[in-house]
Amino acid sequence: MTLLLFLGLAVAVVRLTRLLVVDEFPPTRAVREWFVRTFATTDADGLVVPDVPRWGRLAGAAHSIAYVFTCPWCMSFWVGLAVWAAADWRLSVPYPWLMIALGSLLAGL
Repeated sequence: MTLLLFLGLAVAVVRLTRLLVVDEFPPTRAVREWFVRTFATTDADGLVVPDVPRWGRLAGAAHSIAYVFTCPWCMSFWVGLAVWAAADWRLSVPYPWLMIALGSLLAGL
């Protein structure tokens, strides 16, 4: 049963990461594009240029969030934390770090 729980949560991490970073679902795409357009500097291809915040050093955190919205490896860790917190509220998830790592690995691949 624990193996099925791990696999189910890992698949949830992969799917939610893809929804937030790649999919063209209008509400999530609008949020992603707003963050990137508002807080990040982009190149000619529309990709976020790392380490170049749009508003100087004060907007470093917002730039990081905009960058996370374009990177499946980066987003999958945070999605894994949210999935674990939601699942642990009702279920007892043993080894949460393993579930987060597995989901992050699968989302990045």
